[in-house]
Amino acid sequence: MGRNKQLLTDKENERMFADIVENVVGVKIELNYTNMPDCNVGTYMDLEKQMYYTITLGKIKGVNRFTLLNHEAGHILADSPTKAGEAMITEWAKEWKADAFVSLDTLKYTYWYALNLIEDQRIESFMSKLYLNNKKRFYKAKVIVGREYNNHSLREKRVDWIVNPLLALEFVRFLRNDIMECEHGSKATLDRGYCVCAGKECFSMAKKILNEVEGTGQTGALLGLKMFKPFIDEYIDSMIKAGHNWKPDLSNWGTPPDYTERNTVILDMDNEPFNKSFADALHDGEKHVQEIQAKLSGMINMNNSTHDVIEDDGDVCIGIGKPVQEIADGMSKIFRKLREIPKETIGYDGDEIDIESYITNKAEEDDIGKCFIDTKHVNGISILVSVDGSSSMEDSYDGGYSSMDCARDMVATMYKAIEGIDNVNLKSIVWAGNIMGIMNVTTINSIRETSKIRIASGYPTTPTHLAIDYSTKMIKRMKGRKKLLIFITDGQPEYVKNGMFLPPEMLVKMCSNSMTRGLRRCNSIMAMLIKPDDSSKKCCDDIFGKRLMTVDDMKSGSDIIMNKFKRLVMGVLK
Repeated sequence: MGRNKQLLTDKENERMFADIVENVVGVKIELNYTNMPDCNVGTYMDLEKQMYYTITLGKIKGVNRFTLLNHEAGHILADSPTKAGEAMITEWAKEWKADAFVSLDTLKYTYWYALNLIEDQRIESFMSKLYLNNKKRFYKAKVIVGREYNNHSLREKRVDWIVNPLLALEFVRFLRNDIMECEHGSKATLDRGYCVCAGKECFSMAKKILNEVEGTGQTGALLGLKMFKPFIDEYIDSMIKAGHNWKPDLSNWGTPPDYTERNTVILDMDNEPFNKSFADALHDGEKHVQEIQAKLSGMINMNNSTHDVIEDDGDVCIGIGKPVQEIADGMSKIFRKLREIPKETIGYDGDEIDIESYITNKAEEDDIGKCFIDTKHVNGISILVSVDGSSSMEDSYDGGYSSMDCARDMVATMYKAIEGIDNVNLKSIVWAGNIMGIMNVTTINSIRETSKIRIASGYPTTPTHLAIDYSTKMIKRMKGRKKLLIFITDGQPEYVKNGMFLPPEMLVKMCSNSMTRGLRRCNSIMAMLIKPDDSSKKCCDDIFGKRLMTVDDMKSGSDIIMNKFKRLVMGVLK
């Protein structure tokens, strides 16, 4: 499921995301909002000479504001190399100044324009490694921006389109290769017969640079700009000879980053081949991502204490679950085959001494050798059903039948399935979290108590990692040689710790770590995902793997559900 906007508004979510970035880089970040189509990052000094960043978020038609925030925050997290870029570009511009009638600022801005496009590509690939959903966000944004090249107003710029290599970078970056991949006078011909083509060699180089800059560290964009410099120089030369005084148009995607990086790049690109330098930049980028991931992981204590859980009896506030008889009958057959529970006896064999028996036997001058604890197995199984109680489970579908209704019916069906079967220990818990990171847990011991399976007020989030830890510890304490832990949820984790909203990708990793620990306590774990969308399915696949089954509802497809359940139960209990 997506983010619950009853828990966090858009601006609160953006502020919490900025807080995460702020904690990682150790520099304060302010957020400003404007109705203008302008997004940028600025650096300032407060009265105490402490540096802080200001991210301005404007309105770009069709582009989600959280996408814009991720883009601008990427310049901070990826440490865009503005100092080194400024020094390099200034030297290049000065080389033209002796012959050019255009201003030094115009020459510098031309190089900056190209660097901005290349650097934007780098930082978006960087942010996609930290937050996987960004890959989809940035792709959608680039498609939207790319559509603008069909506008008539842009077609009026046909003269620049013929000779401008900066447009080749734009077309590649904004996924408009269809414009560039043409022969002169073919399908990409404009209204008045002008072909939009900056040259095949230039276009190929633009594709190469924007592809290879992905995943690199600070030096990546600078190395890419140096590769592209000959085409920019040719463009400048042609504009000067034609008598044009120009300035690039940055209206499509913000402005060049305007702040000082925390780590100044020292770049001497003339002393080694580009490929070797680029390989080093890629290595630096991977290392930087790992460093930030480590900082993100360190922002929350992975070993959760008992103070993170509140155990609540729960209020009976709704009707009990409605078991589906066809599924209950199928489950009953499976449980009859699986039941096997240990029974401890005192005898001559065993690994542990029962102290009380030893003392009693010695006091009564009886056979003191009959004091060992022996474990025999009789029919029986222990099952724990762990239910997601977050507010998104309340969302209704199919005429008002919600995910929570589905979960309640599932648990009721399981209680119905064990009726008349001895030595099957079935328990259920419902869990959800609040905005301080505390998880509330309610225990259900019978079909009548399924009325407790409901949303707990003040606990709207989905702390799946806490639930896995708690549930696996609980199932370990339950008696039974064979144990089965079943999770029922509607999607991706959602967790807020001390008011800080943690990104889904980080939570998936935390849940995977919890699963690794949990499988040491109970190796028979399965999960039911209710009414999944693509995002929730991917998250649960990453967490539960082949132990996952998807369920649309309990009212239809009972044969399919039972067959899936049987195969999965047999698989995890091998």
